Amino acid sequence: MGMTCEICGSGEQSDMHILLEDPFGGKMWEASGVEARFWATTIRFVQYCIEMAMVATDRDELGMFLAILSGFWPAHNTFIFQVKEINLAVVCQRVVALVKSFRKVSVKTSTSLIVHPQ
Repeated sequence: MGMTCEICGSGEQSDMHILLEDPFGGKMWEASGVEARFWATTIRFVQYCIEMAMVATDRDELGMFLAILSGFWPAHNTFIFQVKEINLAVVCQRVVALVKSFRKVSVKTSTSLIVHPQ
């Protein structure tokens, strides 16, 4: 990309810098409780990170990872473009609650669709 990071000023503003190296990204992942064990520092694009996560995680962990990503970008953009302080713990709590609610609904829906023989 060639641009210096708007937040820390010390790195190239790439997807992976924002997610892993930048203090905002680090705080987001720390608040989420999601372990970043499948990331390699040599990965330069989020797409490759997601592909690695698809191989290295189970369905539930992958779902949480993708949900955190979906909550991360709006929070990051609000912080940068609207110059607003973001409570990352609250963002992560909302994302985690959303995923858990979805899983409960999915389980109820899937079990209610089972036809029991009479």
